[in-house]
This record gives sequence, structure tokens and C-alpha cells, in this order.
Amino acid sequence: MIMTFFALLAATASAPPNAGSFALLGAIVAAVRCKHAIGGWLFFFMWQVFIGFGLAAVQVARDWRTYTPAGWSGSNLYLIYIMAMAPRLTALFGVTIASFMLLRMSDWSWAMLLRTVLIIYIFFVGVSIAVDCVYFPADLAINCASLLFPSVLLAYTYQSQRFRKSISDARMG
Repeated sequence: MIMTFFALLAATASAPPNAGSFALLGAIVAAVRCKHAIGGWLFFFMWQVFIGFGLAAVQVARDWRTYTPAGWSGSNLYLIYIMAMAPRLTALFGVTIASFMLLRMSDWSWAMLLRTVLIIYIFFVGVSIAVDCVYFPADLAINCASLLFPSVLLAYTYQSQRFRKSISDARMG
């Protein structure tokens, strides 16, 4: 359940009420699958990526007015918000695609792409945090918390022997 807020990498400060249930379910399945090639922490991290993207998509659909100019009292705030969120959501989509392709192909090039997109995502979360400090302080806590999950996943891709063994390509870096 600790990963609840880290799975939700979406735009607003409120997590969906079922996010904790999804994180707990992922943890249980990961524990059961710990002896499989894609099990344990690797399964849990990938589960969090996919569930996090799904929850972000649901939240964007639910709060769609936030992403239209009509939902804002001033066009400057809207522009600042969109310029902070659009690259972040795009990078989240990139993390999801790279994770999917890595699981599907088990090729080291996808692992390298995943690392790169995670770094880009972390950068955009940092930009979003800087914007929140000035313009949207209510979103600051969730955005700071959302830095932890991609940072841990990035470290995992560099440090985990299991991650390296799960990739079939011999050109590991």
C-alpha cells in the first residue's frame, strides 16, 4: 500500500480511492510470483507502471475540464499548468510503452530506453514541482511523492541482478 501514491503519477493531488487496493493486489501477486522470471520486485514495479498509467488516464478523463481553457479563470495559469503537465504525462506514456515492450521483447535496448524515459520523466516531475511551488501549492505533496517511485525503479534497473538476468540480450550496460 505504500506505493499507492507512487503508482498515481497523474496531474491532480487526489488519488482515486481504489489506488491502494490495486497496489496491494500487485504486492500479493508479486509475492506469489517471486520464483518466476517476471516476479517479485520486477513484477511489482511493472504492475505499478501499468496501474499508475491506467489510474492517470482515468483521472485525466475524470478531470478533463482541468485540461481545457474553459476550466480556468485565467489563461496564464492554464498555460503554465498545461506546459508543466503535458510533457510529464507524455513521459509517463513513454515509460508505460517502454515497460510493455521490455516485457514483450526482453531486449536490452528496451531496458536502456526505459532508463532514458524514466530520467526524462523524473526531470519533468521536477519541473512540475518547481511550478507547484509557485502556482499550485496544493499539488506539491503528491508531486513530491511521485518522484520516489520512478527514482526507485530507475535504481532497480541499474542495481538488480534479477533485472539483468530477465533481459535476454547479452549487450547489458
